[in-house]
Amino acid sequence: MARKAVIYTRVSTEEQKENGFSLQEQEARLKRYCQREDIEVVAHYQDDHSAKNFNRPAFQKMLTDLKEKRVTANLFLCIRMDRFSRNLQESLKMIQVLAKLGLEFKVVEGGNFDLDTPENLIPFILNMLLPQVENERRGLNTKRGMRQAQREGRWTGTAPNGYRWYRENDKSLLTPNVKAKLVRLAFEEFAKGIFTSEEIRRKLVKKGLKCSRSQFSRLLRNPVYIGQIKIERWKDEPEEIVIGLHEPLINEELFNEVQSILEGRIKKSKVRSSRDEKLPLRGFLQCRICGGNLTGSASRSRTGARHFYYHCQKGCRERFRADEANGQFVSFLGGFKIPDEVLTLYYHVMEDVFK
Repeated sequence: MARKAVIYTRVSTEEQKENGFSLQEQEARLKRYCQREDIEVVAHYQDDHSAKNFNRPAFQKMLTDLKEKRVTANLFLCIRMDRFSRNLQESLKMIQVLAKLGLEFKVVEGGNFDLDTPENLIPFILNMLLPQVENERRGLNTKRGMRQAQREGRWTGTAPNGYRWYRENDKSLLTPNVKAKLVRLAFEEFAKGIFTSEEIRRKLVKKGLKCSRSQFSRLLRNPVYIGQIKIERWKDEPEEIVIGLHEPLINEELFNEVQSILEGRIKKSKVRSSRDEKLPLRGFLQCRICGGNLTGSASRSRTGARHFYYHCQKGCRERFRADEANGQFVSFLGGFKIPDEVLTLYYHVMEDVFK
């Protein structure tokens, strides 16, 4: 039976594509192999994705083409096992999928074993396991390297809002950018305890701060803005806070005040909704008939003048002019005689509560 193959090539990063095991090199070697072995290449699929799983565009298209008979083949070829997968469990499942589609699985360099011989299963599985071990070791080394960089005060990952990267002595460090003032404003506004974090976020987004709701929540909790770096707990290593090499955007006092509000140690003052200055007592007066709260509204006279009234929300006949009620209330307040020392004390209490 004539052998017809789909060939598959893969790299995971632009760096590999340019400097390493390139897609072009893999394709050329596979085609030379097929020519030497008298195998017809019916299709070629290539990906630029990680090998942790098979959620790769070209690989999934290959499976679809095979299932829908757009491509007919009886052999799957790739150069090495690590080009196919770096996950043993996923590899075994996918080889079964290919077998059900009528394809024999084969790698050109290493890993070719006659699976009709049971003893060959052990080296075959070991050969599939090696890429996963290599990948996990690389990831482990990267993780440890990043944590060591953090211990040295260097931020790792994407630059936080308000910072950008710059190079100094062959090292990448953070420096404030044009959005730094918006980050400072976020902390200052939230510390006032007047607006919610979402209200502040929306205002700052209009000023140019690109930040989702969840990102803004993390921003307000991130110690990077006071010049510190938080190293998360990992394995047997406890969580750490270290002094960063970057410039802080806010002081520690402001940051701690924001954390106190976020954690509920300081209650934010509630902002009363805006009220019509003509109806300051709306919602506070009670109906003499039903005991419900009175609302207020304006009516226009024949001359076009607007007159404001307090009235019942439940249809009772309770209704009177707002200006007269407001005047009586002011007179009522004027009847209070409060000692100066009490007023001074109360002023300080109000100042402390409302900042």
